[in-house]
This record gives sequence, structure tokens and C-alpha cells, in this order.
Amino acid sequence: MIKAFLLGIRSGLRLWRIGLLAYLLQFLVAFAFGMQVFSVLDSGIGDSLMLDRLGKGFDYSVVYDFLNYNGGAYATLIGQLKWVLIGYFLASTFINGGILKAICDDRLSVTAFFHGGISIFLPFLGMGLFFLLCTLVWSIIIWVPFFSSVFWMLRNLPSEKVLFIFLFLLILLYALGLVVLFSWSVLARIKYLRAGFSVIQSIWRGLRSYFRNLFSITGLVLLFGVVQLLVTAFYWNLDQPGLGSSLGILLSVFILQQVFVIFRVFWRMMVYSGVLGYAKDLTAIQNNDQPLNDSDSSN
Repeated sequence: MIKAFLLGIRSGLRLWRIGLLAYLLQFLVAFAFGMQVFSVLDSGIGDSLMLDRLGKGFDYSVVYDFLNYNGGAYATLIGQLKWVLIGYFLASTFINGGILKAICDDRLSVTAFFHGGISIFLPFLGMGLFFLLCTLVWSIIIWVPFFSSVFWMLRNLPSEKVLFIFLFLLILLYALGLVVLFSWSVLARIKYLRAGFSVIQSIWRGLRSYFRNLFSITGLVLLFGVVQLLVTAFYWNLDQPGLGSSLGILLSVFILQQVFVIFRVFWRMMVYSGVLGYAKDLTAIQNNDQPLNDSDSSN
């Protein structure tokens, strides 16, 4: 597991050209959709004092006033947000497909990235929708019962401390479920690229491969997760609100945010490379279908 972790870091850094390209594409997509959202907000509150109040920090009263006096702009914003999410999902599918295809084929060129993103876009889109549905179902299973009974627990539990402990454990369980879904999705995509299965077969065999190496794969992904948590905590500590509004400070905050976004792109490539390296080390994903200690070779 440690070997795969270190291999993932080295391989992710080796793909720096593709990482920077993926960041640039993400930035352009986010900028395009962000300008649309900004135009809606500007038409609704651009001539009011709300923006000045927001400049001093987040203010719930601004949101309340916006919803009450700018209902039309709010409805337009929700409509725009729907297309923003769809566009982001499609762009993310293309970018992740290009990254993973380049890693699996060990081709580090920009051409390989674009070719991979285009050639496997539809299969990866289907996988993405499936795992998005799984995430939605998992979220409903965890959070709907909790929020349905939270007021009952507040009235009947001996203290709020019990509720907070329960919420903390629930968050850990939810996060662990997301780790499982993420690991499964990566293995399923690697199955599709390395073994040539159909989308449905790749999803199923990826699940089997994950459970046959449950602790190793989960530990590997959690190890990468700890790295991201540490970097995120460091970023939040630096990006403190209320530092002023001068051009130099705003530019510094913008650069810091972009560095963090770039790190997340490279982190994703490191995870992909680490999981793939672990699979290769075990002769796990081959054309004869021996995924991560799978003993069956039927297809």
C-alpha cells in the first residue's frame, strides 16, 4: 500500500503537463459559468448596498433581503445553476476520462489526453451517472432519517452532547461510504480501460475487485484522503476572511485559491496512478481478467 502511495505521488507529478491542462480546462469552464451567474446577481443586486455588506463578510440578512426583494433574479439563478451543474458534470467526465486514459496507456502527451477524453466520454458518462445515483441513494439513506428525527432527539436525549457524538459518528460513516463509492468507481473505470469489459461488466467486476482487497484499497484511498485533508486545513488557515480588500490582497487570495485547485487536480491524478500501480503490482487488471486477486477468469 505504501509502495502504491509513493508510486501515485511520483506518477502524478510526472503528469504535470496533463495536470496543468486539466486545470486550465476546469478554469475556463468555471469562468464561463461563473460569468453567467454573476450577470444574474448583478442584475438583481448590482445597484444596491447588498454587495457592500457582503464585502465586509457573509451576512444572512443579505441573503434574506435578496430572496424577498429579488425573487425573479433568484428563480433565474436557480435555473442557471441547473445548467452549471450539468455543464460541470459533462466537463468533469471529459477531464477525468482524459486523465485516466493517459495514465492507463502511459502516454503523457496532450494529444493522448484529448483523445482519451473523447474516445471514452460516453462510457464514462454512463459510469458517472451510475455512481452519482449511488451517491444520492447513500446520502438519502444516511441523512433523511437523521434530519427527520433530529427534533425528536433534541427533545428526548439526555443532553445535546449525545446528539453531537451521534452526528460525528454519522459523518464518519457517510464519509466512509463515499470512500467506498470513490474507490469502486476508480476500479470500474480501470477495468473498462485495461480489461476491455462493457460498462456494466466493469462496474460489477470493479465491485468484486474492491471487496477482495477491501482493506488495502480503502487504506490507500484514505491515505491520499489524509493528504488532501492536511492541505485543505492549511489552505483554510491561510485563506482567512477579513484580511482587507486591497488589490494586492485580493490577488494573493486568488492565486492561493488557484494553487489549491491545481493541487486537487494533481491529487486526483495521484490517486488514479496509485490505484492503478497497486493493481499492476498484483497483476490484477489484465486482459485475462484477474482483477485484484480475482481467481475467476471467466468472461
